[in-house]
Amino acid sequence: MENNFTERSLDGYTFDWQLLRNGSVVATGNLGKVNARPGTRTAVTIPLDAVKDDGAEYHLNIFGRTAAADDLVPAGHEAAREQFVLAEKTAFPLPAARGAAPTYTSGRKGSTVVTAGDVTLTFNANGELARYTIDGTDMITEPLVPSFWRPMTDNDFGNWAPRALNAWRCAADNRRLTGTDIAVRDDSTLVYTADYRLREVPSTYRVVYTVMPDGTVSVTTTWTADAGAETPELPRFGMRMAVPNTLDSLTYYGRGPWENYSDRKTAAFMGLYTSTVDEQLFPYIRPQETGNHTDVRYFTLTDADGRGLTVRGAAPINFTALNVDPLTLDPGLTKLQQHASDVNPSRYNNYLSIDLAQSGLGGDNSWGAKPLEQYRLEAPSYTYTFTISPVK
Repeated sequence: MENNFTERSLDGYTFDWQLLRNGSVVATGNLGKVNARPGTRTAVTIPLDAVKDDGAEYHLNIFGRTAAADDLVPAGHEAAREQFVLAEKTAFPLPAARGAAPTYTSGRKGSTVVTAGDVTLTFNANGELARYTIDGTDMITEPLVPSFWRPMTDNDFGNWAPRALNAWRCAADNRRLTGTDIAVRDDSTLVYTADYRLREVPSTYRVVYTVMPDGTVSVTTTWTADAGAETPELPRFGMRMAVPNTLDSLTYYGRGPWENYSDRKTAAFMGLYTSTVDEQLFPYIRPQETGNHTDVRYFTLTDADGRGLTVRGAAPINFTALNVDPLTLDPGLTKLQQHASDVNPSRYNNYLSIDLAQSGLGGDNSWGAKPLEQYRLEAPSYTYTFTISPVK
């Protein structure tokens, strides 16, 4: 342990640790006081017998707290924290399909209805997953659609993103369906594919839904810019949908408990967290992007009876779950000087964003500087996969 103080030893602090396996605490301990003079290092020993070579993820948390109160700071105040990765995974493959293959029929208004056990999925005439029912109960209230835009932050306005990136604002809404395909495969899965052309941005967009016998649906979405096309950077790349607001109990394995972004996440530790959708929106003085979580392995939304949905990334994903429509947080090309009191929770829906990534928040300054290059979405193509599974 390194003491970077210039005139203070670490005698005034106590240190404890937690060992997490797949986000859950499996061991804890206390290092007591650490004798390290200013500008020196000292070795400490932490027993990690609980770490196994079992394919799980392991993280070590260490916290430093004040040992005694002074005139300003109470005893037990957290003065330092750090999380160390001991074993981590970057891919989470989908289990093999088991059971009878899903079936499909033609529905009303050009839709396609897929049945997988007690789960029914409906794809509308525009190729969108519009309904997902478990034993006849709807779990989706607005279709799963592409998401390229985010409510502009104060820093976004500072670097003129609302105007410079405006082509993405309605690119998802104005996309044109160019074709669909459906097939039942030999591995007991059903594959539904929808292809689109983006009107505002010269590019193509494809969504492949793979429905498993138990009703789990794997969603793979790919965006590809035309060869040689100049396209603005993306504010976000993902998908969004609405669910009933009765699905308000939230559990997630990722960074938390507070909101975090690609360039604002190290203080938000990996862990298994429980919350509610109502707690996810931060009441900024001017409504804007809020509630994101990064490096998420999965999240679950359930109702009072324990029924709902689990979303898992094939690789770490981002998500937000809000009780307000994100569109109401975005004022448009200019600030409208809205306040938190101008945004009201939906009477019926909660709104989910399931993203590969968002642009960073930036903030080197707020009058022109963009996020650092490594936190911007400037590639000519993006793709990712996640699954939606029933919770019964």
